[in-house]
Amino acid sequence: MACSPGAWPCPPAPQQQEKQPDEAKYTVWDPIAAGTLRLPSGRLVARDPTYGQCEQDAGFTVTVAPGSYPVQLACAAYTAESRGRTPIYDEYTVVRVLVSEQPAVHWESALLDGQDERVLRDGQFYGFGVDAGTGAFVDATMAEELGRRFRDGQVAGTQAEDDNGIATVDDPATGTNLIAYPSGRGDGSYPVWIGRDADGDVTCFVADMLILGQAELLLQQP
Repeated sequence: MACSPGAWPCPPAPQQQEKQPDEAKYTVWDPIAAGTLRLPSGRLVARDPTYGQCEQDAGFTVTVAPGSYPVQLACAAYTAESRGRTPIYDEYTVVRVLVSEQPAVHWESALLDGQDERVLRDGQFYGFGVDAGTGAFVDATMAEELGRRFRDGQVAGTQAEDDNGIATVDDPATGTNLIAYPSGRGDGSYPVWIGRDADGDVTCFVADMLILGQAELLLQQP
């Protein structure tokens, strides 16, 4: 399991390359805009939007100023031989809530109340569980309710998503919304990291899809 923040201290350059230990080379594309997340309480929740009430709904202990923040997906692609062809496979590697444009120089785990990193063994992390191949960011004040609306929309076949698998549920009455996104390669548990700038201020929250955690950054070819 990866114990680093998915190598996204700042937006990756287009066509930057990374290599996994198995020698597969990934090309990192420009970030994909996933919408603007509205956090009226400033307390972020990362969860599977199809769950009912869950412990993640209380939100992370580290908060930000109430406001609206852009959400971005990092996409990386690799090629693989298949039946005489070389198709390109795209994967979502991390999802970020951007709090400020300052570069992150320090990373820490995003924790819930009662979680203590000191009790974790090497390679372990706290993460949010996913069983429907979908993760989401939402404000703590409406996490359970907007998750229920997302789930009901899926069951009814009315929940729309864009070409990148991004879906949004809005609540005009509270000014809150939920932004859902594909969770990497599907189900599992995914850590969220907090980036801080040189002054210690929060710059971003990053959900790591555990795809490039062990990757080696390659120099771009001239």
